[in-house]
Amino acid sequence: MCDDGNLTSKDGCSFDCLSDETCPNGYVDFSLGEQCDDGDLQSHDGCGSSCVPDFLSRPSLLSYPGGTIVSVYDVGRSRLITFAGGLVYEYDGKTWEGRDPPVPTPTAVFDHVMAYDESRSRVVLFGGYTRSGAERAETWDWDGLRWSKRDPGEAGPGLRSGGAMVYDARRRKVVLFGSATKCVDGTCACFADTWERDGSSWVQVDAGDPRYALPDFDPWAEGSLPTSPVPCRKAVMAYDPKRGVVVLFDGQGKTDDDPTTVTWEWDGMHWKMKPSGSSPTTREDAAMAYYPNTQQVVLFGGRTKLNSLADTWGWDGTKWTEQPVSNPGPAGRSLQV
Repeated sequence: MCDDGNLTSKDGCSFDCLSDETCPNGYVDFSLGEQCDDGDLQSHDGCGSSCVPDFLSRPSLLSYPGGTIVSVYDVGRSRLITFAGGLVYEYDGKTWEGRDPPVPTPTAVFDHVMAYDESRSRVVLFGGYTRSGAERAETWDWDGLRWSKRDPGEAGPGLRSGGAMVYDARRRKVVLFGSATKCVDGTCACFADTWERDGSSWVQVDAGDPRYALPDFDPWAEGSLPTSPVPCRKAVMAYDPKRGVVVLFDGQGKTDDDPTTVTWEWDGMHWKMKPSGSSPTTREDAAMAYYPNTQQVVLFGGRTKLNSLADTWGWDGTKWTEQPVSNPGPAGRSLQV
């Protein structure tokens, strides 16, 4: 391969004259920091193009700077996109790849929300707050290579964090419900409004039940049922393409001691509270998505004040059914993505 007349490495020819010390060349140059070398530039085959095993590129807690972890599936590129602590990771079904997009990038790293806009092939990120506690009202698009900040002068939902956001495929719009301003000393300003985005602008399509602004309003009192989901409830949402509706699960009980939960559906014009009979018990930070094999919205896990949950439920539009698990499933957990 080479012979430079010495027994040293890191000079363009390895000590044993078998490598010209380039990557890839089929020879592992440990002195240069290589950990593998399969002779090609193909990643996701066990050895990455930089001569480091693919598995080492997955998100690592050792380098994770802290923040809310949010993931969405990019249908166009068949990848799971994760935004965590200001960093972007992509998963193609085999390996994780850390991305290093050019600036500018979103500055919110806590309680932001994301959805994949299938009509525009973009991941949409909204809101949240920074490490210094500053809230953001920014909307960003991720196209697989870079972040693009939308018009900062655009009227929209305003400063807020949290909430729930999904893509409505029938109406080709991103739907955002609720959220709150950052809580100070346990006091939060909550929103029960609903917004939609068509790729160019945000439009408020439902202002929420105005009675939520009344200090003594009890949404569960007889004869006073609300006309929109209750704000500040850590709800989760998913889109049901079979029925063309957005499903919202409010996992907090009507009172602190009431295990009853509430399910809502958004049809593009109105919120409707759905009678559900037996349903998942009180919880927060659950995960929910549509499962095409059973044509149901599936909810998993979450947590109570005392422990994490590991149950699975399916919603078919009329009722919740707890799903049997024949094999050991995931252990109890919350905040999963």
